[in-house]
Amino acid sequence: MVQVPTTPRLQELSEAQVFSMAPPPEWPVPQPDNPASAAVDVACGVGPMPTNGYLYAAVAVRGRPPTTTLAPLNVALVLDRSGSMAGDPFRNMIGAAETFVNQLRDGDRVSVIAFSDGVYEAVPAILIDPNTRGAAVASIRSLRDGGGTNFSGGLLAGLYEVFSSFQYWQVNQVILFSDGQPNIGITSASELARIAERAADHGVSVTTIGFGQDHDELLMQGIADASGGYYYYVDKPGDFGQIFQREAGAILRSAARGTEVAFSIPAGTQVEDVIGYDYIVSDGTLWVRMGSVPHGEERYVVFKMRNTQSSGHGSMPMNIVYADLSRRGRFMVPCGPHFDAKKGGSDAWALELAGRAEAAWGLQEAMAWADSGSEVFVISQLGYTRGIIAGMKDVLGPQALDAEDKMLLSAQVDLGLNVAEGAKSSFLSGGLNGLVKFGTQQAVSNTTTAIVYKIDQSFRARVRPTVAVMFQGTAGTRYVAHGTTYKPRDRDASLRFKRARFKSYEMMRVRPQR
Repeated sequence: MVQVPTTPRLQELSEAQVFSMAPPPEWPVPQPDNPASAAVDVACGVGPMPTNGYLYAAVAVRGRPPTTTLAPLNVALVLDRSGSMAGDPFRNMIGAAETFVNQLRDGDRVSVIAFSDGVYEAVPAILIDPNTRGAAVASIRSLRDGGGTNFSGGLLAGLYEVFSSFQYWQVNQVILFSDGQPNIGITSASELARIAERAADHGVSVTTIGFGQDHDELLMQGIADASGGYYYYVDKPGDFGQIFQREAGAILRSAARGTEVAFSIPAGTQVEDVIGYDYIVSDGTLWVRMGSVPHGEERYVVFKMRNTQSSGHGSMPMNIVYADLSRRGRFMVPCGPHFDAKKGGSDAWALELAGRAEAAWGLQEAMAWADSGSEVFVISQLGYTRGIIAGMKDVLGPQALDAEDKMLLSAQVDLGLNVAEGAKSSFLSGGLNGLVKFGTQQAVSNTTTAIVYKIDQSFRARVRPTVAVMFQGTAGTRYVAHGTTYKPRDRDASLRFKRARFKSYEMMRVRPQR
């Protein structure tokens, strides 16, 4: 057995020690920005009301091309070197980390932390130049694998490195790579997400990269969401370089950092969900962290609401708040799309994005029911979500959302989900045959089909877990998107689930190219 080195001063770091290094929370009052010249292009809309009576609003934010030199980076790479990474995975991770460092510009700052049973500072926080770049690559190449998974130790050490070199007007970020689940140190998913959320309050986001069949994708997504970072999944060692290169490109091209949507909920409107995202309600305002928005990419958020007023008109007052690193300020672009209490809005694109998000969320929820052991509700969830899509197609037209509907239709077969014989009797008569054969029938979505695909009468859509938090100095409630315990599966099933979860995760965040 190879004895892997550790760094004692980082080995026993406490959360209190790490955050004693952090700058004060980053809450400067945002300055109003000119929408025509802002660093981001913002679109807000309310879709026409579908037949299910929900009101959907969407916000899309695209990073505009840079007009000045891009902001410098302060990044900690946190690498899992546990024994399960032995062989090709470890070699490819090392190669990907080298590629990442070689993409950095002179003047960027990087540190590299490796964790297994312990924590090791492979590269202290250094400014990249022609001399230090080679030394950093050599240190990465010297790493060896072995041991358990001290996930929290790696995360805290990465945050410590970033906080030690923190400056407001740079991209401050931790990128954490792991192939497993925490088994040393802090192992609670909610506690790890809380630490990541606390980091976001101090200007640092955490991007996570999960590899292979054993990593807990819900844990990794939860950490990324809580901090305004991003989650990636890679299932082949040969793809590590591509994923690291993609993330390096994204942070090098950050048009806006710490992007948030602040939604002042209008009277008579009840928010049901922000599809696929964690969100916080504090002092009458709903906040969604979108994180960094790269130049040339478009991220979006969908709000799902009920309108309790039977008539009248209104607006959805929203502010998109972000840090513009080149102008060294925190700015705000307001928008307030209008809607009619009975008809909704007139923005078909917003309802199309809502359909995309609903389909992706329905797929994630179906997998969550499978993780919790209720395969009857797996099929119920798919039927329920297809009914939502059907109501949207009635408004948008029969050809709309076909790809999303077919994805749901094939999910049962693609994911290997089966309904036990003993569970069949719980379905309503008339809907049973259609639901049991759900994955093999031709895709048709309209109101009639939604009625045919009846679901178990005891089925109810999952209620989000909530956590009391402090947000910008005020007490609030965080609504958690990912609350289901991860369930290990055999290799093929685990890979299918992880691919599907990553596909649906991206579907709820990245708007297709227009």
